[in-house]
Amino acid sequence: MNSRSYFTLLLLAAVFSFLSCSGEKTDSVESGLEQAGALIEYARALVDTHPDSVSVICNSIESSGSRNELPDSMRLDVVHIRANALSAMGMPDSAYSILSKEYNSRNKWPGHYAHAYMLYKLGWYSYISGHIPAAEKYIKNSVDLMEKENILKNRANFMSLYADILFSRGKYTEAQECLFRTLKIAEETRDTLALGRAYMGIGHVYGGSENRNNSLDYYKRAYDTFVKAGDNDNTVSALTNIGLSYRYVNPDSALHYYQLALNASSGSGNIRSEVIILYNIGNIYADIGQYEEAGKYFDETLKICRENGIASGIPKVYTGYAMLESLKQNYAKSDQYYSDAIEVLKSQGDIATLLSLLKVSLPLYEKTGDWKKWAARSGEIRVLEDSLLSAEKRMQLQDIAKSYEIEKREMENRFLSKSLYEQNLNIRLWLSLFILFAMAFTITAALYWLNKKLKKELESSYHILMDQYREEKRLRETMEVELTVANRYTDTTHKVLEYFNEVKPYLNPDIRAGNIMEAVNISYADFQKVLYELEYPNFKTMLNHYRVHEAVLKFEDPSYDHYTIEAIAKDAGFGSRARFYSTFESVKGVKPAWYRSHINIRSA
Repeated sequence: MNSRSYFTLLLLAAVFSFLSCSGEKTDSVESGLEQAGALIEYARALVDTHPDSVSVICNSIESSGSRNELPDSMRLDVVHIRANALSAMGMPDSAYSILSKEYNSRNKWPGHYAHAYMLYKLGWYSYISGHIPAAEKYIKNSVDLMEKENILKNRANFMSLYADILFSRGKYTEAQECLFRTLKIAEETRDTLALGRAYMGIGHVYGGSENRNNSLDYYKRAYDTFVKAGDNDNTVSALTNIGLSYRYVNPDSALHYYQLALNASSGSGNIRSEVIILYNIGNIYADIGQYEEAGKYFDETLKICRENGIASGIPKVYTGYAMLESLKQNYAKSDQYYSDAIEVLKSQGDIATLLSLLKVSLPLYEKTGDWKKWAARSGEIRVLEDSLLSAEKRMQLQDIAKSYEIEKREMENRFLSKSLYEQNLNIRLWLSLFILFAMAFTITAALYWLNKKLKKELESSYHILMDQYREEKRLRETMEVELTVANRYTDTTHKVLEYFNEVKPYLNPDIRAGNIMEAVNISYADFQKVLYELEYPNFKTMLNHYRVHEAVLKFEDPSYDHYTIEAIAKDAGFGSRARFYSTFESVKGVKPAWYRSHINIRSA
């Protein structure tokens, strides 16, 4: 009998024993509660090792709850354990849904800490699901509640996560202030693990500001703290961060700390940490020119990923192979490994990592002069950047809408929770009418205020996007100037660019490709090569690019302020108002009127 079958039999025996004991008519309620408490602890212990079996135990506890009258605190424990198991199985969204349903259905809590802990877990599942703004709000509310009620239990740990979220959103100063407050609380409560996490977070903040000495100092403090606490996983994480900090300045020290991390992780069961460490060691050996040794570590990493089903590690290893082959000047093999990694990431749907890898692969084609692949990769990068920007916009709007719904439900629950049944019939009638009127007025006013707040937040998000567009515009203009004078363009392309920049044929709404070819005296085949070299899929796209750029220049010029948008569109070469609006919005992501009214406003 294998270990899994043995464990299953034990689990079934435990559940059967619990149900039998709880079903005995002679058992007291207290005995049933003791059985439920024991089974809750058993389920909690299985979350990390056998999360798929936890649901069976939770179901048995809940099914017996009506007989044993489980207290509120126990029911909450079951909900949290079920959510933790779902998260351990890679389903944080499902875990969030369970807790959100429980949170919205409650009017009271067993205590302030139970309420704060629920907010914390909602924030945690939002965080690991990628809903960062919602996570920030939940964790902040949790910390605020604990500070208001003077709850010290786990406050330092909650604040550490809050600081991580602030750091991930680029709020470095706020993150640092939060972490130093966390340090103080962790020292007062003698919470060793929270102290170590605070040290680690401060190390991340200093690392983000490229202050390597301070970053290393706090990483080492974190390491010492985790060693004293006997927390092996966090010890490995601290050693890995120390090694990463040393990579480019002292490879020998980096290897030393990576080896310590590898020794600490061996036998711990944390395969993902071992994969990260082995991969980083391979990179170090590649950096110092020991290619054969680097290849061995990459081979070992790939083997572990395949044996343990760690799909996210496979494209990383392929990238390591590609880098190694490029250093050996085996460019064809390097290209193949990059292509393999890209295909894996496409199949996994990991757009952010795919975008990063496409950018990393570009220098290879510059070295080999393979401009065809360079152009293809550049086109993929632009498409992915546009899709990520659109996804980010949708995520921001979804998070704002979700926050609005949460606030709306909380407000409605607060008003509807008042009971009017303690008074006599006549008083209840008049009081009910009065309260219903007051509630209707208050809720209407509140909804109006929330709607106004939502619109303000939406406008704020568009302002943030406009700041991004200003920066992207500056970078694109710089890139266009560089491409215009780039030596890699052929004489024919230079001739076409010069004709477009000086004569501006695109201002004519009836211009055709044949007119351009005739004006610069080139053949159709040569003109297609020019479009390919300039990375335009067709002549229409090239015209739209120049026409939108012409309109943008007029939007930025105060001397055109008295011109209507339609007049500027016509001057830019667009044949119709509808075509201009659709083309402009597809290129810039915002409507022409919004762009015109905000592009010249300096960002705060």
